[in-house]
Order: sequence, then C-alpha cells, then structure tokens
Amino acid sequence: MFGATALIWIICLGVTLSAPTDEFRSIVNEGELSLQNGKHLMGIVPGIAPSSQKSQITWDGIETLLQDNPVYDAFVEYVKNGVTLKGLTFNIYNDDMKEAAIKLFELIRNVNNAGYDAKKLFDFEDINEDLAAYAFDLNILYGEKHPGKTAFVPPFIRKPNFFVNGETIFKALRLSNQLNYNVNNSGDARVNQYYKMDDTIIINTNYSGWNLPHNGGEEELNYFREDISLNSYYYGVHLMHPYWLSSRDLDEIHPRHSEHYYYTHQQLTARLLLEKEHLKQGHIAPKKSGYGDFNPYLVHKNGLMFPLRSNTLGDWSEDRAKIKAVDIAIRECMSRGLIIMDNATTINMTEDNYVDLLAKLIRANYDGVRTSKIIRSLFGYGGNGFPYDIYNPAPSLLHHPETALRDPIYWYMMQYVLNYFTEYKDTMMPYNLAEYETEDFKIVDASIPKITTYFDYYQFNINKAITGNGKLPLTITARQKRLKHSQFTLAFTVDSKVRENVIVRLYLGPPCDNCWEEYSKFFELDTFDFYLQKGSNIINWSPETSSRLSSDEYYNLEGSPSEKSGTNKYNMFKFPENLLIPRGLESGMNLTLFVMITPSGDSFDGDFAPPNHFYGELYNELDSKPLGFPFHRPSNSYKDEANNYKFYNILVHHKQNNVASNGYFSSHLY
Repeated sequence: MFGATALIWIICLGVTLSAPTDEFRSIVNEGELSLQNGKHLMGIVPGIAPSSQKSQITWDGIETLLQDNPVYDAFVEYVKNGVTLKGLTFNIYNDDMKEAAIKLFELIRNVNNAGYDAKKLFDFEDINEDLAAYAFDLNILYGEKHPGKTAFVPPFIRKPNFFVNGETIFKALRLSNQLNYNVNNSGDARVNQYYKMDDTIIINTNYSGWNLPHNGGEEELNYFREDISLNSYYYGVHLMHPYWLSSRDLDEIHPRHSEHYYYTHQQLTARLLLEKEHLKQGHIAPKKSGYGDFNPYLVHKNGLMFPLRSNTLGDWSEDRAKIKAVDIAIRECMSRGLIIMDNATTINMTEDNYVDLLAKLIRANYDGVRTSKIIRSLFGYGGNGFPYDIYNPAPSLLHHPETALRDPIYWYMMQYVLNYFTEYKDTMMPYNLAEYETEDFKIVDASIPKITTYFDYYQFNINKAITGNGKLPLTITARQKRLKHSQFTLAFTVDSKVRENVIVRLYLGPPCDNCWEEYSKFFELDTFDFYLQKGSNIINWSPETSSRLSSDEYYNLEGSPSEKSGTNKYNMFKFPENLLIPRGLESGMNLTLFVMITPSGDSFDGDFAPPNHFYGELYNELDSKPLGFPFHRPSNSYKDEANNYKFYNILVHHKQNNVASNGYFSSHLY
C-alpha cells in the first residue's frame, strides 16, 4: 500500500563508460546544447576552461562519462522539450519539472562522484535557476561527496519574493531604477517607508494583512507563520523527506525517517499552540478560523501574484471523493491494527512499530505523487481548485515548501493528519513511566532566570528578487520585525550516587494541572548528553550553545558590522533559535518547563549511524527511545515529579516597543 509511490533512486550509480559517438555530438548540437570549437560542451554541459579546475579536464573524459548514460539522455529530453526553460515557475509538484530536477540531481551526483566539481564544470545559463538550485540542494544532502552544511545559503536570501510581501518587491524594483535619487528626503520615501543608509536602501516590510483591520484572527500570528527562518526550515524538512521518494529508499538512508517525519510536524503544531498562549492568556479570542479567505501577499518572479485562497472547497468532485476514500482506508487500517501490503501480506501495528507504519501509510496516501497534487489543488486555491496536471505559472502557497506554512489552512491540515496518531494512541495501553525512574540521581534545584521576548529589527538582502545574479550598485534590503528572546541560561542541580553518562531532555508546555494529559502540547527545547560525577552536579543549558538550533544572525544587516559575529551558525535543517520561546505577555505568561534525566544505557553504538553522516547529524539522536519521550504517548504510573524529572512553572515576559524606529510597522508587532 505504501510502496505505491516508489521511485528508482540514483539509477546512474553504475554507468557503462564507452567512447563518444557521432550521434552524441549531433544531439549536443541541437537546440539548447551546442559545441564550442568542436571540443567544449555548452548548455548543461558547458565549455570546460582549464582554469575552472586545478587539473585540466579532457574532452574525452567528459564525453565518456556522459556516453550511454540514461540519466543524461533523459535530462536532455526534458531540456529539448522546454521543461527546464528559464522564466518558467518551478513547481516541484509539476510532474515534468519534478522529473527533470531529479534527473539533474542524479547527473550532478554522477559527475561529482567521478571526481569533477559540477558547479565549476556545468554552465546553467539556459537552465531554470530554481530547478537547478533544487537539484544542487538534494546533492548536498544525498551526494556521496557533499560540501557540507555551510554550502546552504538561506532560501530567504536566494528567493526573497517567497518570503517578503509583494509590495516590498515592487518598491525594490522601482528603486533599482533610481538608485542615484536622494530617497531620504522625498515624500514618497516617507509614505512608502524606505530610506538610504550608506550604500544600502532599506524598505520597511510588514507581514500579510498589515493593511486590513486586526480583529483577533489568524493575522495576529502572521509574524510566526511567516517568519523567514521558519519557512526556510520547512524547505529543509521537505528535502529530508521528499514526497516523491519512496519510504523504502528513505529507509536505506535512515531507518527512522518516518518517525522523524511525524515528529517534526507534531512539534511544529505544538509550537504553534504555545504561540497562541499569549492570545489565550491575554484574553484575545481568535474570531476567525484558518478556513477564511487568505491573501498570501506574495508575488512570483513572473509578476503574477500568488493566488488568493477562498474559504470554500467548491462542489463535490472525484478528487474530493478520492481524499475521502483515503481517510476511510487509513481509519480502517487503524481500527484493524494492521496494514495489508500490495502483495497481500499483512503487518500488525504494535507498540514498537505503529509510528513508523502509520507515518508511512499516511505519507504514501496523503503525500504520494498524485494525491499530494490533488490536495494542494483543492486546498491551495479553494473553490474548485486548479487543474493539477498542467503547467500553472502561478502556483499556490501550498505548492512550495518554502511558503506552505504561511497559510493557516496548512496548519489545520497538519493537525488533521496528526489526529490519526492521537486517535490510535488512545486505543493503546498507556506505557509505564515508572520504568524510567531512578534512585541513582536526583534533581534537587533549578535556577530559572527571567525570560523575555521582544520584536527586534532584522534586514536582509533582497537583490536576488531584482536581478537573477543579485548584482546591483547598491544593496536593497527588506526590514522586518521578528520575534526574538533574551539570552538566558537554565541551571539544574543534580545529586548523583554514581558516575554515569546521562541524557537530559528539556520541554516547554502550556500551563497545566495534570501535564501528562497534555502530552501532545509539549515542545522539545533540546536533548543533550551529560556526564554526572558522584556528588553535586550543575547542568547548564542555553539556546546559544545548543547544537539542535539554527541562528540566522549572520545574514542580519541591521546595525553596524562591528555588532555582528563572524561565525555563521545558520543551518536550514534545524529549528530557528529566534522562535524557540513563544511570545510572552508584559505581565508574564504562564508556561511549564519540564526536565528529565535518564541513563544513556540504551544509547546507539557506532554501527547505528546512518550511511550519510551529514544526514545523520541533522537528526541528533542520542538513544533509541521514541522521539518526544516521555511525551510521545499517554502514560500511566506517572507522578507530578520524581527524582529524575520535574515540572516547573515559569513566566515569559514580553518587552513592548510601541515606538517604531525609522518607520511604521503593523500595530500588533509591539
């Protein structure tokens, strides 16, 4: 059942090498591929200048590499058919573009594994930039010779129009034609909120809906849903779990990928619920659901606005019937507690495998190649949707991983899918938490400082939205207010009877009387190891030192250069550090901090590491316990506290800033 979406992975792992032929040369001379001086490939395989590599690459070597290569031949066909043309709006849910991107990725991987540097070797002048970027991103994760995590430039730098409002992009386009004007003293500059400092033109940028009345609806959280690093992070989630790649292939990359796929989305929804606490505790009751009309405020590179999503699903249709049939089939599997495979074999869902099997079942049926397109057509546009089997020059927010989280309805869709897991967990016997208590060590004290959130200014380069290469006489930046938190350190005093390696888990949850009943609402701050000495130990933790989080301050152009750290701590595959703590209240917002310490006796041995060490590093697994432990499912035999776990009531304050610096911003960003 969940093998239906299988795609052959890396079909060019072994390539038969043979001498070039005249037929190959004739193909290269057609259309977008041409030979230069009879020796150099152009287009996707370009002229090879000796200076581009330390050692000269021979023409015969490249021809031999590509000769009889089925991946190269397939990609050439996509090029000849116009699938890779510049100017097309890349959409990974378009079948032809998806297949072209996959073939290009496989070609890059094949060339890199042969000892060449594809980025230096290939000239992508006539290839769709976004398609090529996607292929290179895949290669960094899945290539055998990847350059490492520092190779990832944040998506909000590479594709600013996916992260800032369309009016900001239009202002930047207009200003790029009048860079010599004195913009600071014009009435237009004051009205349209832009100014110049040194060699930079800065455009104050709001979030979607800023010009509409705020009535306690979903727009109150747009600073969270539309955060540039959160949406960049979700693009990384897509790369780690490509919808078009079968579970079988992903199992070979990492055996727990399905569990991570589920847990990532569960944690995102838990984090959103925490963000809503300031509305709940501040007595701001949302008046609109995520099903209301939604205007994305974004613009595609071709000038078309992202479609407005209406709040209706339109008439009953075959596509809606298919989605309903999927829902019924999944619930039938859950009620029976087993999955029937394509070959008629059955697999029983057990306490140990239910997350893996249910995640694969849902992924194959809701995020399969065909179904995922139907869902994005139905929910991305509203009304009667849009044909998902033809090229669309203006895809919806849901058709791009970088923009999907901006739409409130996507969060409702995630919650709907997560409800399958919750419902199934409720049918299981609760696990015995008492098995994880210990007398060997005890948490005796905690030092929790005042934690404060605030909105701070952040500006980033959006030149790439103006020109393809981002080169302009001046730098143009978008300047936003983004949620951040003060620096703080948590300290726990632990008395230990033993010397032992332990694992420390930290979670943040809502205020609760019986917190174990609110298990699905706890958000993981961090999980890390620590070596306990006999006697008294102090365990310190701060977000700045966590290896689980990503910081984008390296790309923040606000303030003077001397204020910036020279270390780039950005990692697209890790949760953004600036959103770790939810927005508080001026008087303090009640939350619950949980800490648990367990022996690391079930830690993985060295043989467990996934084949791709970079991929494995991103998962940050320390032991074999279920992800989210001890809040992974309902428990029994629990206590309000034990020697090795405690709940603490904490307050998160919000520092208000009612006076905007250098311009106006949305009224709820104070």
